[in-house]
Amino acid sequence: RYLPKSVKIFVGYFPTGTMERVEEYGRVATAKSLARLLSSIPTGAHGPVQICICDIHTLQNHFYFSDNILVRLETCTGLIRDEMKSIKNCSVAFPDEGAYKRYHRIFKEYPVIICQKVRDGNKRIVTLKEGDVKDRNVVIIDDLVQTGGTLAECALLMKSNGCLSVSCFCTHSVFPNESWKRFCKDGKNEGLFQTFYVTDTIPTITDELKKHEPFKVLPTSTVYLPVIRNDEDAIGTPIH
Repeated sequence: RYLPKSVKIFVGYFPTGTMERVEEYGRVATAKSLARLLSSIPTGAHGPVQICICDIHTLQNHFYFSDNILVRLETCTGLIRDEMKSIKNCSVAFPDEGAYKRYHRIFKEYPVIICQKVRDGNKRIVTLKEGDVKDRNVVIIDDLVQTGGTLAECALLMKSNGCLSVSCFCTHSVFPNESWKRFCKDGKNEGLFQTFYVTDTIPTITDELKKHEPFKVLPTSTVYLPVIRNDEDAIGTPIH
């Protein structure tokens, strides 16, 4: 209405990103529902609105948006690289094949460890698929954390295989029902992670995490500012 030269909208966390498919008739792929809502933003006088989303979980979510807007997908996983420079004998671990496919290109110079979930009776357990864990300082990489159960299983697996230490990085700290407390003092998994890195894409959660060990919150400003300035040399590596 006021004829701006350009409009950029930053969506730090795309909350329905994990609900991108349905496995039985009658369920709704809410990732598509939110994408369609955002796609209804009207085109400006100088062109379509640009929406920047960090770590959208699965790249196929990109195709739920219409051509009415421009979607720019970024990742914050590059932010952990500066922290990793001070870690000797560092290896990167992925909790599943999906995380490996999304992010392994960002950590080419580091030895890789891949975990997987396998069915054991009526439950699924985390096992080591490939990689050398013994005498390594391991950093587990994933896009988001919910209850933290899978990450805890991965960390316990690393320690049982002789690693020196385990840290973790997740872009989005969802942590429903204060489930982050399991990693803090007197929690179920106290002391499991040397450092649990997250970013500030969900500030209502990370404002509290800043007050507690082992959490360390990394700012996303170095990802957003280059987008605002139309600078392609961003620390946050584009994932498209």
